[in-house]
Amino acid sequence: MTDDTETSGTTRRSVLAGAAGLGLAAATLTTDNANADDHAGGFSGRTAFVTGSARGIGLACAEELAKGGANVVLYEIAAQPAEVPYPLATPEDLAAAKTTIEGYGVGCLAIAGDVRDAAALAAAVEQTVAQFGSLDFLIVN
Repeated sequence: MTDDTETSGTTRRSVLAGAAGLGLAAATLTTDNANADDHAGGFSGRTAFVTGSARGIGLACAEELAKGGANVVLYEIAAQPAEVPYPLATPEDLAAAKTTIEGYGVGCLAIAGDVRDAAALAAAVEQTVAQFGSLDFLIVN
């Protein structure tokens, strides 16, 4: 086994362990709020910020939070950096995701941004709090 393989395997295990922990946290959060009176899912009045949320797992997470009554911020690169060899979400994907989330009757903010750009990310968080008054959940996808 080469150093690259060992590093890759370690990274892969770390990511999977983190994902499992996130799943447990989400299950606990959902269970803790299941008895809330304000909305079927107990997230009404709260705001979730979801990265990589124009499609796939990120969008599925955003939809579940919206079903529970949370306002959702969709943060997606919506571009194709030259260094990424596989197709990423497009601006059209982001617009469609926004329409989907708004269909649940919650507030939605769609922001095209790169999580590798700290200043843009900070500005998006500020915009989130300015629009919705809080930032309660962060789903890093």
